[in-house]
Amino acid sequence: MRHLVALSAQVADEGDVGRIILSDDDPDFVLYRISQRLGLPVHPSWASWFWSVLQQKQRIQPLDGLGYRPIAVVGSKEEFLEWIGEAVKDKTIEIPDDGGSIPWQSFSAARLTCQLRS
Repeated sequence: MRHLVALSAQVADEGDVGRIILSDDDPDFVLYRISQRLGLPVHPSWASWFWSVLQQKQRIQPLDGLGYRPIAVVGSKEEFLEWIGEAVKDKTIEIPDDGGSIPWQSFSAARLTCQLRS
């Protein structure tokens, strides 16, 4: 056997709609994966802002992990879009005027494939 995946009761709970389970708690990774999963229009420079809003609104749930720091992020696409819209309106975050492609950092395949959604 090359790989073993074990899911705790925390992850297996089917009653938790709107939770995105991620294999890492790095703010850049969290924003990237949530934006990819939900199709959010975001910029990498917003990662620390998004992370602080998640913390402020208590939307991050630490999960048990063996050798990594999994988390559950609770929220919906509509809710996250509302946060983004308010922050742009208040000029807390800005939409870059570079017009080019978005320069995301590269994430290892292991981090990307460990992501689950409940």
